[in-house]
Amino acid sequence: MTELVDDDGIPVAVSLRVLKLSRQPYYRWRKQQVTKSELIG
Repeated sequence: MTELVDDDGIPVAVSLRVLKLSRQPYYRWRKQQVTKSELIG
């Protein structure tokens, strides 16, 4: 798997480590589809 980088060029793994978040829930969240209500709201 390639490492994701955010818009500022910071590796996602570094951001997650600084925020003390685990990778699995982040990647699960990224995989979810965005609903119409989320786009509108």
